[in-house]
Amino acid sequence: AYLPGQAGTKLRNYLNTVTTDQYPHYLFQDQERKNHPMDQSPTPVARSSKVQLETLPLVQTEKQNLANDLATLGLIVARTTRERHPAIQEFMLVNDSTTVACEIPIYLTDEDIKAYRHQGFQINYPNLDNPITGHIDLIQIRNGLINIVDYKPDAHKIQPISQLLTYALALSARCKLPLKLFKCAWFDDKHYYEFFPLQAVYSKSRKQ
Repeated sequence: AYLPGQAGTKLRNYLNTVTTDQYPHYLFQDQERKNHPMDQSPTPVARSSKVQLETLPLVQTEKQNLANDLATLGLIVARTTRERHPAIQEFMLVNDSTTVACEIPIYLTDEDIKAYRHQGFQINYPNLDNPITGHIDLIQIRNGLINIVDYKPDAHKIQPISQLLTYALALSARCKLPLKLFKCAWFDDKHYYEFFPLQAVYSKSRKQ
């Protein structure tokens, strides 16, 4: 798995940070957040899965991917519905050389959103008292891009664009990497859909 320039180093540094005490783990635990000296706001943390955004027109592509086959194997191993996600994540991490991490915590702050808007990004998040948080199922490196990939049962019936876009904006901000280096996708054992998050928030007539 290869990323050009310093992109690989920046991503690796973030992934290494999430296992340390320096990472704001309290953001992901409501009770810990309430008791943490760095965060005394009574406002609940917003979950990325609950975010609904209006986006610019984007191209959504359906394709076949190794993820479909590995999801099939993961579903065979999973004994319960609850075990589907971890089983599939483990199969991807062990059997797919492009997969570099799974179940990665991520957060997007109000300051991040303001910085994106300052760059000309069209983002309609409300003002945030606390960061939007979530966990990325899988991070893959393919064709010089960081792929943010989520397993979604009945993938053909849903459109998790807002959730995946939030993940991309958050990881881009945390790693200090341009959004053009990211691609988002969701899949199950039969379907795989992908899109470029930059298209969702930035006009093609303007440069990033």
